[in-house]
Amino acid sequence: MPSLVKLQEAFPAGDVVVLPIATEASPDKARTLFAKLTNGKLPFHYDLTFDVSMEAHSQSFPSTIIYGKDGKEAARLILPADWGSEQAKALVQAIADGKS
Repeated sequence: MPSLVKLQEAFPAGDVVVLPIATEASPDKARTLFAKLTNGKLPFHYDLTFDVSMEAHSQSFPSTIIYGKDGKEAARLILPADWGSEQAKALVQAIADGKS
């Protein structure tokens, strides 16, 4: 989660939105842990019914799905990653620019 915060901070103009979705633990426990890990810098969403996971065809955790401005999936990673790295930021920027 801290690297997702770094990724969001790299795009302060709002042209990229990091939207984490919790599915594990109870909503209250997840919210508490999430607030601690993100220092309140990312929105909290809880998928109690797993609808988001099912719609995205993603039952692996962690899963990261990046959508382009057209709403279509542009990339998917089913592994932990350092989203604060320069490579990750470059990938997201390329997708935001419509180059990938």
